[in-house]
This record gives sequence, C-alpha cells and structure tokens, in this order.
Amino acid sequence: MGWKGNLRKLNSTLNKIDRESKRKYRELEKRQKERQKMEELEQAKYDVEVYENYIEQIQSLHKEGSEKIDWVALKNEQPPIEPLLEYTKKQEAEFIYNNFKPNFFQKIFIRVEKKKQSLLKKVEEAKNIDEQNYEQNKINYKKEFNDWKEQVELATKILNNQEEAFLDVIKQLNPFDEINNLGTKLEFKLNNNHLYIDLNVHSQNIIPTESRSLLKSGKLSLKNIPKSLYNEIYQDYVCSAILRVAREIFALLPIDKIIISAEDELLNKSTGHTELLPILSVLIYRETFENLNLNLIDTSDSMINFVHNMDFKKTTGFKAIDKIILDE
Repeated sequence: MGWKGNLRKLNSTLNKIDRESKRKYRELEKRQKERQKMEELEQAKYDVEVYENYIEQIQSLHKEGSEKIDWVALKNEQPPIEPLLEYTKKQEAEFIYNNFKPNFFQKIFIRVEKKKQSLLKKVEEAKNIDEQNYEQNKINYKKEFNDWKEQVELATKILNNQEEAFLDVIKQLNPFDEINNLGTKLEFKLNNNHLYIDLNVHSQNIIPTESRSLLKSGKLSLKNIPKSLYNEIYQDYVCSAILRVAREIFALLPIDKIIISAEDELLNKSTGHTELLPILSVLIYRETFENLNLNLIDTSDSMINFVHNMDFKKTTGFKAIDKIILDE
C-alpha cells in the first residue's frame, strides 16, 4: 500500500474516531438536557407543593392550639418541701469505717492505722459533701418556693377575673407566634370584664395573587388567581385566624366569651384613601366554640354559630362593618 493508501486509511480511522467522539458528545448533551428537564420538573413540583401547602396553612390556623391551663389546679398546688440536712453520705462512710477489718497484707505491712485514718478522712469529706448539697438544695428550694408563690398569686388573680392579670398572662405567654409570623398583629382591651381583641389581618401581604400548578408537560404554570377564588381564600383565612385566636384565649384564660374583630386596609370611598377598617366582628361563647369539630368545619360557614357582623361577597370581597360592643 502506497502513501496515498496509508493516508486514506489514516483519515478513515480519524473520521471514525471523530464520529464516535461526536456521537458520545451528542449522547451526553441529550442526557444533560434530560437532566435539566428532570430538575425543572422536580423544581416545578416543589414550587406547586409549597404553594398548596401555604394555602392550606393560612386556611387551617384554627386546627392547632396550646394546651389548656388548669388555673384551679395551679392555685391548689402544694408548696415545695423544704430540704433537711441529712448526712446520708457521711453515714455511708461511717458504716464503712466502723465495719473495717484489716486484711492479711495490711497487718503484715503495718498499714492498718493508715487505712483507718484514710477512712476517717473520707467520713469528713462525705460530711462536707452532705452540707454542700444541703446548701444547694436550700437555694433551689427558695427559687421553687418563690415560683410556687407567684404561681398561686397569679392563679388567684386569674380566677378572680382581675383584668390586669389577664393582660399580663397574654403578654407573658403570647401563644400567637404562628399568626404573628404571617404578619398579623393583635391588640387586647378589657372593658367591663369583657375581652376585646382586634386582629389586623394584613391580607395584601398574606393572600397570594398568583396560583401555581403543573402543566401536562411538567412545566410550572403561573396564573393570576380569579377574584372570586381570591376572596374565598381571603375569607377562609380571616375566619381561621379568628378561630385560632379564640382557641388560644380559651386555653389560656377561664373566661366564657370574647369579642374578636378582624381589621384590614379598605378603600374609604368618601375620602378616596385606604384605611384600617373592621371587616368581621364575632362574639364567641366558650360553650359553643368547644362544641365545634375544628378539624372538619368550613371556617367561613362556621361563623353562623356565633353572633357576628360580616358583609362579604365572593365577587367584591369584604366591606367595612361595625364592631360588636357589649353594653353590660
């Protein structure tokens, strides 16, 4: 084979190698695109799950709550027992000393007295430990006693319906973290032994205006939420938040009724400006509330169980209303 033949053979080999390299490249490129597509699909699924979970969260605030506080039990709880000085460790060390019997090697090497002195020293050390423990127990007891005294005094005030104690407990325990984290703010007022709660719902910061769903292709679809659906979510959120506040208050305080009013920014057509106005006001009795199955109710429909003021339509949303105020 001449040089031309060798050249053709070499070119053929190189072309074959080049074709194999390009084929491998196209395969890797295809796999990269498939991977990107899978990543996009997984990301889209994740985004949809986050969106759906958020909608569920803001509509189901009422399904969780704090444990009920038993103020009667707290008032009647017995004080801590004052510690006594007990030489337990010293007695154990003395028992070992008094029952010491030297062994054969201790007798031979005249170590009996030395061993007894060592055991006596341990008796003294044990005595010191007992006394140190007693001093620490006294410190702990004083703290526990003061805590118990404060607890009894607070429980007594709560059971006597002292308004200042009510507000103090709400402020100290503050069981509304989940609602506060959404941006909602609460204000508490007591008037003639009636607890009024104003709930600023901040709907514009909480209710999403855009929905997320998966297309058949696996791509993420973003669409504006229809106004009627937006208003339904809005109403359910407001009612759920009110029920959650009621649940926490009834768990926290031994009262039989509360008045909760939700407020939001609405357009005042007489001024042309947005104002913080009441949109829902509810008088909630404990007995009625505790008979509800909070896991199964529709929060908006549940308002029919209570005296309430609400002007709502799916097409237009909330309108301003008057707060409920009790005369008695």
